[in-house]
Amino acid sequence: MTLKRNFMPLLWRYLLRKYLQVFSFCVAGFISVLLVTRFQDIARFAATGASLSHVFLFITYQIPFILPLAIPISCLIAAILLFRQLSHSHELTALRCAGLGILPIAFPLIACGCLIAALNFTLVSEISPKCRALSKGLAYQMTAINPLCLLQKQTLIKLKNTYVDMKVLKSAQYAEDVIFTLRSVSNQRLGLMLAKKISLHNNKLMGSDVTFISSIDPKKGECFDHLVIENQAEMQTDANLLSQYLKGSDWNLGYDYLCFRMLQAKKKSEQGTGAKVDSRAWQEIARRISLGLAAFTFTLIGIAFGMEISRERKWKNIVWATSLATLYLICFISAKSLKHSWEASSICYLLPHFIIAFFCLRNFRQIAQGWEG
Repeated sequence: MTLKRNFMPLLWRYLLRKYLQVFSFCVAGFISVLLVTRFQDIARFAATGASLSHVFLFITYQIPFILPLAIPISCLIAAILLFRQLSHSHELTALRCAGLGILPIAFPLIACGCLIAALNFTLVSEISPKCRALSKGLAYQMTAINPLCLLQKQTLIKLKNTYVDMKVLKSAQYAEDVIFTLRSVSNQRLGLMLAKKISLHNNKLMGSDVTFISSIDPKKGECFDHLVIENQAEMQTDANLLSQYLKGSDWNLGYDYLCFRMLQAKKKSEQGTGAKVDSRAWQEIARRISLGLAAFTFTLIGIAFGMEISRERKWKNIVWATSLATLYLICFISAKSLKHSWEASSICYLLPHFIIAFFCLRNFRQIAQGWEG
């Protein structure tokens, strides 16, 4: 009994070291690969003329968006590789012959999976919304310095109720033949601005051969709108006025930008104002809980289907592990598309965890009984 007590901490340290080594390499690899998927946003931000330090900071803010899915997949890969290695080297057989059960062997990874799940939930509920807000704030900061970047068709800041077209944009400092169409939300009418040339000098927007076309409501139903046409040979305005126009009063109050406590508070404050608002809050809460639990669930998959007790190497467990992980990802993607039904969305987010747990526990029981299904 004393030998067993002294041996267990040594075994657990060995398993945790092997598990965390593979886990760390996988997370680093996923960050490197998945950053490529955000390369377009990074390139658009760099095109605003941001400094190297600002570009590096913007890239850093993208990492919390990648980690919530990279961490569970890394948990799955690390756990399944570890237990397949233990099985193929007969270390698992030796441990079981020494009188250790499945649970004592798997306990350090299960406990580590719980800690990583708590970390992942904190990441997706607290850190990621904060980084999302900081990332958008950084984009607004750069557009305030160089608002001509907003006139590009591909930009991080979306121009609402507007249409922009131009022929030339050089180094985000010079634009020609600019067409700027704006729909006014207050009177539901269009405004048009034409400019032969727009340039940026000393935080001033300079325009030449500028034409403004707008309309005035005559306040009489039987009359047509009054059309106002204004031509200016030269125009000058502060550069930051264009970027300030884009900042909605509640751009940072969206559900994606709120921490978990603020999300719950906003949901309670808006109860009874409409099913659509409440459903969005419920969907966001279910999404964050699902991503938090995914780290533990995927670790459980790796442990359950990484163990092999037969002498022949089989790929059936790999197929099972891949199928269960794919099931979760399919349900997660499907839940994001069910925006109009919070019940169906929440089920798609949370139900896969129970299905995966059922099959994992069944496989644990079969291995404990000495046979592989």
